[in-house]
Amino acid sequence: MLKSWSSFLTCIFFLGLFLQPLLGSIGPAVQYSGGRYSTSAGESGLVDENPSLTFEESTILALVNGTEAYDSALEIEAIGLNHTLSDYSFRAGGSKGANETAKYIAEQFQDFGLETRNESFQFTNWDLLSEPTLYIDEDGNPATTYDQTNIDSFQSTHYSWPTPQDGAFEDLVVLPLPAAANISEVGLNPIDGNTWNTIDTTDKILLTGREVVWSSSWETLYRAKLYSQPPAAVILTWWYDWMSFTPMMSGSTGGRPLSSLGPYYWNLNIPAGGVDYEEGLWIRSRESSLNVTAGFKIESIIDSGPHYNIIGKLRGYAEPNKSLIVCGHYDSVMTPGFCDNAAGTAGVIEAARAVTYAVKNELYHPRYNLVFVAFDGEESGGLGSMYYVKQHKAEMASIVAVICLDCIGNENLIVYPTNPGAGGLDLDQLMLQSAADLGMNATLATPARARALPSDQESFRDPIWANDLHWYWWRMNLGISDATPVASSSVFTSEPLLYSDKWSTGNPGWIHTAWDNSTSTSTLDWVEINNLENHVRVAVLTTIRVSPDVPATPRNIVLRTLAPYKTVVGKPYVVRINVTVQNQGSYVEYVDVTVYANSTLIQTAHSLQVSGSGSTEATVTWNTSESTYGRYVISADVSVFPDETNTTDNTLDFTGVLLTISGDVSSASGQPDGRVNMRDIAAICRKFGIRPTDTEWNPIMDIEGDNTVSRRDIDIACINFGKHVQ
Repeated sequence: MLKSWSSFLTCIFFLGLFLQPLLGSIGPAVQYSGGRYSTSAGESGLVDENPSLTFEESTILALVNGTEAYDSALEIEAIGLNHTLSDYSFRAGGSKGANETAKYIAEQFQDFGLETRNESFQFTNWDLLSEPTLYIDEDGNPATTYDQTNIDSFQSTHYSWPTPQDGAFEDLVVLPLPAAANISEVGLNPIDGNTWNTIDTTDKILLTGREVVWSSSWETLYRAKLYSQPPAAVILTWWYDWMSFTPMMSGSTGGRPLSSLGPYYWNLNIPAGGVDYEEGLWIRSRESSLNVTAGFKIESIIDSGPHYNIIGKLRGYAEPNKSLIVCGHYDSVMTPGFCDNAAGTAGVIEAARAVTYAVKNELYHPRYNLVFVAFDGEESGGLGSMYYVKQHKAEMASIVAVICLDCIGNENLIVYPTNPGAGGLDLDQLMLQSAADLGMNATLATPARARALPSDQESFRDPIWANDLHWYWWRMNLGISDATPVASSSVFTSEPLLYSDKWSTGNPGWIHTAWDNSTSTSTLDWVEINNLENHVRVAVLTTIRVSPDVPATPRNIVLRTLAPYKTVVGKPYVVRINVTVQNQGSYVEYVDVTVYANSTLIQTAHSLQVSGSGSTEATVTWNTSESTYGRYVISADVSVFPDETNTTDNTLDFTGVLLTISGDVSSASGQPDGRVNMRDIAAICRKFGIRPTDTEWNPIMDIEGDNTVSRRDIDIACINFGKHVQ
């Protein structure tokens, strides 16, 4: 999730920038056991149980296993919590934890049999080498420890600037916020300028309420204070008791921060961290009574390095020039990120697992390519998806739809609105219908909420917006404004999601807080296995409806044409030979075509893609320098499949290619006679300057084979004047 704009609403909404979920529930026609799937013969199937589904849909959906998905989410969470693998920055984009997570995802895709690759892009990296620390010291002497109290809830903000190597040990000061009885009163009362003016924050460790950025007037005064009296470090806490229900929030770029007023912490090199309400209140109390000192250390590294998008591909059977993308982001802010977005990434992994199994076992033949993508850097402003669009700009028009999974597994399934796409596909309605067909309630988000809390799908749906957002966050023009939008791009997400949901629905969510972890499943009903399984099933059902199964017809590959560029070739020049292969079956095939001159191999064209009921052409080149003079039969054969219905049309011959001395193009009979004389030179001269588009074109006169009868062709004949075939 992304977050943090200057206004209060965007501060609340941007807490989760980039979301999605899925749903469904079905009985077993395919069973899961011990890491393997098996189909039980003789079962009644799921069509009888759910008349809204086809037998094929029921069979594929029964492959989805919620426990497997939940375990994948646990693996991803564990990587970020392993300080040996990930230092202390969890899975921040481009960090060690993110890169280890990318390796894990790639291994899963490879194990399933997907065509797997990683695509890297260079961007700002942020890593945290040691655990952030904050302690309150009562005597101002760091050497005495009996009077020091460690603040356990302290955590670095995402993208915080580092402290000096030994940390900062400075006087603590507090900037108070005005009274506000509830969220609607934030910003109504002005900052007490007189009080703030009496507090010198220069080189001090400053504590204030995070709510200061919820009011543009408050934030403007706060920024001015920082610029006039830069502190050594900033501690953010919830100021008001009505915020005590939630841990401190970790913003997507809170350490910069993201604001219409600019990244003022970064501009001033100010480290920033946060504490929860209770410990923040205690610090305020100690400072009020004792004038305490604070020890503050954040050992972060800000650099540039690679970020990785992990891609797994299943080839389409009928239209492999088109693709459906199923995606989610694997990076996190400074939290375990179990819901946001280990659960969504696990959903992508589980969907890939189930669908790949179905394809391998001939249960499903997707019309389009299915491309499963795990993006990095979503929390940094949708970086991974934006760079994917940049790197695949030429392919955008061939993307049929994008289905994003972000923050799935909670109680209520949410779908983001889309406009009807190419071919009349209305993706959001299809997603809602898929949920309904599985007995799930799903809600269409309002356009305002969808825009305030976008995820990676938005980079595809609106590249102009994405390019503008990238400029707002990083002051860089990514150059994707002219990319073709994919109108059918949506996200599955779930609620509750944000702490602010408490005020709209009565139930808070915990993304971007320390409670976004797997232990919250039992303590807070957070990301439950059944919900996760249902959401992945809805995503899979939507996927196989967008890219439906291609009905099988008998396999039959036909070698339709075999055509040399010319029938008289002067040694040692080359001749091009064109072949046309036709696929009379319904699935895409990949074939090899081998061409011979008599019995001598000329060349093999490997892995030619031939779409169902389509054809393709290939050109091979015969280098005649090692061949003997004479007349040749050109033949070709194409791959034969074990279950092909007719193999008699897999071969083809072309009789009558003459290999002779260069310049021998004519004779008294009009045909080459094995010698070069004035008749040949005159014949070439008469065609001088002629090209294939001219009505008088004769390829025999083009000795060099460059599609022009030129001076060079005449010269070749003159050099060989008087010579003949021995």
